[in-house]
Amino acid sequence: MKQAVRLILGCLLLLYPLVIYWGIKQGQIMTLAQVILAVMIVRFALVARQGVLLNKVSVWLSSGAGILLVLLAMLSDNADYFLFYPVVVNVAFLLVFAASIKWPPTVIERLARLQDPDLDDDGVIYTRRVTWVWCGFFILNGVTALVTIGLGMEVWTLYNGVVSYVLMGLLFTGEFAYRKLVLRK
Repeated sequence: MKQAVRLILGCLLLLYPLVIYWGIKQGQIMTLAQVILAVMIVRFALVARQGVLLNKVSVWLSSGAGILLVLLAMLSDNADYFLFYPVVVNVAFLLVFAASIKWPPTVIERLARLQDPDLDDDGVIYTRRVTWVWCGFFILNGVTALVTIGLGMEVWTLYNGVVSYVLMGLLFTGEFAYRKLVLRK
């Protein structure tokens, strides 16, 4: 049951830019705010019980800031606060990935060890470099998300709801393929 709830919440958050676009275009700011607030509170509470500290920290940061943004939108009746959430998510991931560089193992090393528990020293060095690449991605993606706020709802929705996910998928897939095809040889 918890897994199903987590999956639903995750899907809702992935659809966040599209939901925001629709809600603002329909003039449903308060309804939208209430739904998003409920989703973020449930997500915050569910993750509080998980054992993975890095996951907890990223969700606490992003959900906590998301809750604050929603409350600001509700109190001010200003939907613009919703547009800052993708920026907050990128900052949260940046902080978690950067912290894992300072206090290893890195996030990418942890993921790599799921498939290769006996990762050698070269693999650890490689995963550290890839973690730096992800930090760079989160900086660029966060800055771009911030810039799109001033470019209109359509541009904001397109970038944050489609383009950023495609870029993230390409980075993830490209690195995974490189690691499997090139580094294995």
